[in-house]
Amino acid sequence: MSPSKACGIGKQLVLALEEIALEKGCRKVKLHGQSQAQAFYSKLGYQNSSDEFIEDGIPHLLMIKELAAIK
Repeated sequence: MSPSKACGIGKQLVLALEEIALEKGCRKVKLHGQSQAQAFYSKLGYQNSSDEFIEDGIPHLLMIKELAAIK
């Protein structure tokens, strides 16, 4: 599927996982996002918190989001 035909499934998955994290008492989440997906995570409120690093041969960034703001 081309990017222009995206269905928003990735966004829905991230938001659902954030909701589960909130229900479990988490107020902050961290993820290792591929560098090429930084804009995607930034649109969802994640902030870059590291220099780029290699994980499984792919450039990644540590990204963090405070969840209290979404409730």
